[in-house]
Amino acid sequence: MPGFNVDAVALISMATLTIMWFGRLEYRVITSEKDRSQLWKKCKDMETKHDSLDEKVVTQLTSIRESLARIEGRLYDPKQPRK
Repeated sequence: MPGFNVDAVALISMATLTIMWFGRLEYRVITSEKDRSQLWKKCKDMETKHDSLDEKVVTQLTSIRESLARIEGRLYDPKQPRK
């Protein structure tokens, strides 16, 4: 066949596929970076919630400690001997 060069067609096909492959690879990198930034944000939110929960637990433990001290104080009267 005159004017039909198989090497040129193969070269054009390979170049096109290589460009498409790089485009797909770049898309994957971009989406993974977005996913990573979203996960990082969620992680920071969870850390904030954890700190808040930690403060609440400390407050409740303090309240329980005070209640136990009152109960202990009512049960034990230093003026009376222990039974």
